[in-house]
Amino acid sequence: MNFFAALSGMFQLIGGRKAKGAADRESQMIAGQERYITGAKLQDSRIQQRVMRGQTIAGAAGSGVKTGTGSPLEILAEQAKQFARERDVIQSTGEAKARYAIERGRNVGQAALYQSYAGAAGSFGQAFSGGGGGGFSFGGS
Repeated sequence: MNFFAALSGMFQLIGGRKAKGAADRESQMIAGQERYITGAKLQDSRIQQRVMRGQTIAGAAGSGVKTGTGSPLEILAEQAKQFARERDVIQSTGEAKARYAIERGRNVGQAALYQSYAGAAGSFGQAFSGGGGGGFSFGGS
């Protein structure tokens, strides 16, 4: 048995598991950042809606239009619908980005793990077939 080939196989397995764990952790961090950014964008949209609502009411009142009836209310209703659609797009896009980050991390981690399995299999095959030299030999020849 080639001791160093077997040892190399063990290190490849350990490295693959560590790489998978690191990829999983990184993907969770990126997904968390995407969720945070999405939340901030949603909050900004709510603030913009309140500002625009105030400006619409102030503009209508300043021009002498009754702000409690008719056209200003229709404008405010349309603004509310538009901002709701915008927030829906922001929310769904943010969720998709977070899911993609997690899926990508999972795929990268699995690829690293499978690569380590392949490398370890090769090393173990070499170790147990007696190939590669450098092993320890006990006995007479």
